[in-house]
Amino acid sequence: MEQEIRLYSSYLHQVAYLYVKDRELAKDVVQQVWLKRLKKVDQFRAESQLKTYLVRMTVNVCHDLLRKQKKWYEPMTEKVDFRTPERRLLQKERTENLIGAIHTLTFKEREVIILHYFEEWTTPEIASCLSITSSAVRSRLQRARMHLKEKLEVAIDEEATRSGIEAYYANGTRD
Repeated sequence: MEQEIRLYSSYLHQVAYLYVKDRELAKDVVQQVWLKRLKKVDQFRAESQLKTYLVRMTVNVCHDLLRKQKKWYEPMTEKVDFRTPERRLLQKERTENLIGAIHTLTFKEREVIILHYFEEWTTPEIASCLSITSSAVRSRLQRARMHLKEKLEVAIDEEATRSGIEAYYANGTRD
């Protein structure tokens, strides 16, 4: 068990942090996972990889926690260094639009997006972790991508409209 903790704690903390967006809360989640693992040490049948089993436990603890707190997932965003302030601002707006679009997804769609794009898991790994079929994973991903595309197109249209209005006022051509 000690070796498992050394091997997987950091990874489980990252997964939990993606869900709960709070480092201390993510630590609590991982502690709960290890306590559950200790209690259920005999229940692991090695039908899947231990890592997948532990991630599934982490996701379940996060689900329970978020349901109790009625909070939703806010994806972690990393700072990207661009050369100009304008490009940094544009990237920040796009990231905020993406986060906003992700928030509009159903929990099931959001879950596969996190595991696929943030954790870079394959379809079979996600299917195993979530105890669903690979076709269900592909279906959820397709639906989530479609919903994200729709939301992001609206955000791009709004951004273009704002840019047009700003340019209009910047040129001093208002009535």
